[in-house]
Amino acid sequence: MRMISLLMAAAACAVASPAMAEQKALVAECTGSGARFFLSDLTITEASVSAGTNVPSSSDGVLIVGVGERPYWSFAARKQIDKDCGGDGQDEIELFPGGLQPRDGNWRTTVKAARAQGCPQMLASAIAAKTEAPQTTTRRINFPKPFDPNELPRDFNPGHSWSAAGDNRWTASIFNQGIDFGAGGSQKTSVNLTMELISETEIRNSGSVKISLPAIAQKTLNISGDCRVITDSVSTWIGD
Repeated sequence: MRMISLLMAAAACAVASPAMAEQKALVAECTGSGARFFLSDLTITEASVSAGTNVPSSSDGVLIVGVGERPYWSFAARKQIDKDCGGDGQDEIELFPGGLQPRDGNWRTTVKAARAQGCPQMLASAIAAKTEAPQTTTRRINFPKPFDPNELPRDFNPGHSWSAAGDNRWTASIFNQGIDFGAGGSQKTSVNLTMELISETEIRNSGSVKISLPAIAQKTLNISGDCRVITDSVSTWIGD
């Protein structure tokens, strides 16, 4: 499972109150058959930056996450959130979410070609032109027990600081920088990594470069919104 460090841009967050800068975020993971509620290791402000959302208007929000869905904050009651996620209306908050443990042994990691979303055509074409076949490596890994990405071997996790962001899901913010052009607006760039433990034999990683350009630059380049360059990888256990 080779970690990928990419530059990426982070969406701007509204100014948070002191309470939201300290209070841990309540997360609801939609599973299709309900929601799993748990407190994140991240504060509300940190979770907003990590998830790419605005800071909620109050500390009563619940961060909704789910496979294939963009995270967002909800102010509905937990029972209603569970129903909206396909459940029967439970509202229990888990004290110790997660718990999957990857198997020690030989793992094969396949790094997929980078892809662009919402980027200028020139950049998207350049990325497509440089697209290579998936790169595959194999290595033996003995995982920390219980599993913690911060305790992985140094060559496997070169200094990233991971924070829980869901059930068996972690994020790391590698880079955050903005340039203020005054009346012309600002450009913001950041790098985020995501690791998700799917099962004891599968781990998925994603690195994303996100660049937020000033409105005048977006108009000139004929784009709207943020430009993202994403690289995904999948690691699978292949035997002892």
